[in-house]
Order: sequence, then C-alpha cells, then structure tokens
Amino acid sequence: MTIKYECQDMFSHEIIATFDTYDEADNFMDAAYGMPDWWTTPAMTIVEVTNESHNCNLKINAALTTEQQAQIGQDFIADVAELSGRESKQKAAY
Repeated sequence: MTIKYECQDMFSHEIIATFDTYDEADNFMDAAYGMPDWWTTPAMTIVEVTNESHNCNLKINAALTTEQQAQIGQDFIADVAELSGRESKQKAAY
C-alpha cells in the first residue's frame, strides 16, 4: 500500500500538489501561506491518499478560517496605515 499526501483546494477539492510525506505537504503549505501574495493562495487541506482503495481520508484541515483571514487583512491594513503615518510625520519634521 502506497500512501501519498495531497494538498487540495478546500472547496473544489482540486489537487494542487502531491507529496510522499506529510512533512513535505505541510512545508509546502507553510511556504505558500508565507508568500508576500498569500491572499491569492487558496484555502488548502492535506489529504492522505492510498492507492489501494482510492479513498481519501482527511488528515488535517490546515486552511485559515474566514475570521482568521479577515483578522490578517485587518492587521495588514493597520500596519500599512501606521507606517504611512510614521512616514508622513518624518516628512513633516524635515
């Protein structure tokens, strides 16, 4: 029995990538969500797949909830506003 780990789109279940180990799949997701344009990355889940039964067993739901995505977006906007405010104050000081 061969076990593979698929990173799938959480909603369409489209296979995004397939790995031999869970750690590889987990590292892929960490890297994808760590990219500067993380908001373009679909919500993903890691699915354990065996070639014998062709059934997928949900291993972990690693997607961000809507609330988590909203909070990250709000934090980002607040950080940008804070940095813009600092820059304006620095320009006014000169």
